[in-house]
Amino acid sequence: MIQDDHDTARVKQHVHDLMQSRRFEEASAVVQNTLVREPDNADFLHLLGVVKDLQGFTAEAIPFIQKAIKLQPD
Repeated sequence: MIQDDHDTARVKQHVHDLMQSRRFEEASAVVQNTLVREPDNADFLHLLGVVKDLQGFTAEAIPFIQKAIKLQPD
Protein backbone atom coordinates (compact mmCIF):
# COMPACT_ATOMS: atom_id res chain seq x y z
CA MET A 1 0.00 0.00 0.00
CA ILE A 2 1.20 3.50 -0.73
CA GLN A 3 1.93 5.00 2.66
CA ASP A 4 1.79 8.72 2.01
CA ASP A 5 1.85 11.46 -0.60
CA HIS A 6 5.62 11.13 -0.94
CA ASP A 7 5.28 7.44 -1.87
CA THR A 8 2.48 8.26 -4.30
CA ALA A 9 4.59 10.93 -5.98
CA ARG A 10 7.56 8.57 -6.18
CA VAL A 11 5.52 5.80 -7.81
CA LYS A 12 3.88 8.23 -10.23
CA GLN A 13 7.27 9.61 -11.23
CA HIS A 14 8.58 6.10 -11.78
CA VAL A 15 5.60 5.33 -14.03
CA HIS A 16 6.13 8.56 -15.97
CA ASP A 17 9.83 7.73 -16.38
CA LEU A 18 8.93 4.28 -17.73
CA MET A 19 6.43 5.84 -20.13
CA GLN A 20 9.02 8.36 -21.35
CA SER A 21 11.33 5.42 -22.04
CA ARG A 22 8.49 3.70 -23.93
CA ARG A 23 8.56 0.85 -21.41
CA PHE A 24 4.79 0.62 -21.42
CA GLU A 25 4.47 -2.97 -20.21
CA GLU A 26 6.57 -2.17 -17.14
CA ALA A 27 4.61 1.02 -16.51
CA SER A 28 1.37 -0.91 -16.78
CA ALA A 29 2.60 -3.54 -14.31
CA VAL A 30 3.57 -0.91 -11.73
CA VAL A 31 0.20 0.81 -12.04
CA GLN A 32 -1.72 -2.47 -11.90
CA ASN A 33 0.19 -3.55 -8.77
CA THR A 34 -0.78 -0.28 -7.13
CA LEU A 35 -4.42 -0.73 -8.15
CA VAL A 36 -4.51 -4.20 -6.59
CA ARG A 37 -3.90 -2.49 -3.26
CA GLU A 38 -5.87 0.67 -4.02
CA PRO A 39 -8.55 -0.16 -6.62
CA ASP A 40 -10.27 3.22 -6.32
CA ASN A 41 -7.17 5.40 -6.73
CA ALA A 42 -8.29 7.82 -9.43
CA ASP A 43 -4.76 8.95 -10.28
CA PHE A 44 -3.57 5.43 -10.97
CA LEU A 45 -6.75 4.48 -12.84
CA HIS A 46 -6.12 7.47 -15.09
CA LEU A 47 -2.47 6.48 -15.53
CA LEU A 48 -3.46 2.95 -16.50
CA GLY A 49 -5.82 4.38 -19.09
CA VAL A 50 -3.06 6.56 -20.50
CA VAL A 51 -0.61 3.65 -20.64
CA LYS A 52 -3.19 1.43 -22.37
CA ASP A 53 -3.85 4.18 -24.91
CA LEU A 54 -0.14 4.62 -25.59
CA GLN A 55 0.09 0.88 -26.18
CA GLY A 56 -2.61 1.21 -28.82
CA PHE A 57 -5.38 -0.28 -26.68
CA THR A 58 -7.66 2.75 -26.70
CA ALA A 59 -10.85 0.74 -26.24
CA GLU A 60 -9.35 -0.85 -23.11
CA ALA A 61 -8.18 2.55 -21.85
CA ILE A 62 -11.58 4.22 -21.86
CA PRO A 63 -13.16 2.39 -18.88
CA PHE A 64 -10.17 3.18 -16.66
CA ILE A 65 -10.31 6.86 -17.53
CA GLN A 66 -14.10 6.93 -17.09
CA LYS A 67 -13.81 5.34 -13.64
CA ALA A 68 -11.11 7.84 -12.67
CA ILE A 69 -13.36 10.73 -13.70
CA LYS A 70 -16.30 9.23 -11.80
CA LEU A 71 -14.19 8.88 -8.65
CA GLN A 72 -12.61 12.33 -8.95
CA PRO A 73 -14.74 14.53 -11.23
CA ASP A 74 -12.90 17.80 -10.56
